[in-house]
Amino acid sequence: MVAWHIPLAISGQQADLPRRSMTFAPKVQPPYTLPVFVPGVMGTLSATAAGQFTLALTVGELSLTELSVAGHAAPTSGGTVRVAVGEPVTW
Repeated sequence: MVAWHIPLAISGQQADLPRRSMTFAPKVQPPYTLPVFVPGVMGTLSATAAGQFTLALTVGELSLTELSVAGHAAPTSGGTVRVAVGEPVTW
């Protein structure tokens, strides 16, 4: 069961879904693609060497008031970031 903790440790993923917050503090340097797992949601977090981030989902959807990677916040529309299958967010 320890293997399930490795992706979360590498991505530094912290999710507080009741507060609609998800942050990442990756332990690896870009470029990378890391898995994202929260209840009912699976996807990937990618970063380019130029510092562009993309959160793409393969299952579920998220509506967040906070989404950031290493302190770089995703832009919000009306205070919310919405991510769904086929609708990735890039910043």
